[in-house]
Amino acid sequence: MVQNVATAIACLDAIRNGKPVIERVLTVSGLGIKTPKNLRVPIGTSVEDILAHCGGYNGDVVKILIGGPMMGRTIADLDVAVTKAPAACCPDGGGNQHHPLSACISCGECIDACPMGLEPTACRNTWRLVAVGDRAFGIKECFECGCCSWSCPSHRPLVQFMQVAKAAYRRHERKAK
Repeated sequence: MVQNVATAIACLDAIRNGKPVIERVLTVSGLGIKTPKNLRVPIGTSVEDILAHCGGYNGDVVKILIGGPMMGRTIADLDVAVTKAPAACCPDGGGNQHHPLSACISCGECIDACPMGLEPTACRNTWRLVAVGDRAFGIKECFECGCCSWSCPSHRPLVQFMQVAKAAYRRHERKAK
């Protein structure tokens, strides 16, 4: 079993001291934050309060990721509470800009970047295949590392496509039972 340090410490506290997970060490960084910090925050603290504690924004912020730059998810509302899961909050700003969804140019960068050897571009329509009952390649194998999205020169949100496909696959599996 492979565990990160925070999980190992939480297990030690739970077993030896009977202490539940009530706080989380969180890294707040990115071009869009004035004062990047590592913080120990109580679970349930709002992202808005955390960002205010770090001095607010540094210029225009394009998006805010919870969970880090690779596996994080963009949030639309700052009233989201910290749970035991995310290890980072990354306001993305500065020279970065929002890229509208563009067509796949079939370059293969996402395939080269995928540590599982999957074809993320094939997953853009996977949710449709799952909806009609076919099991498409890669749904269960993808662990949503985000390498495909970061390597895509067309800025396609491939990991989000996979997340939608996984959700559709789980719904299909529940209906089949």
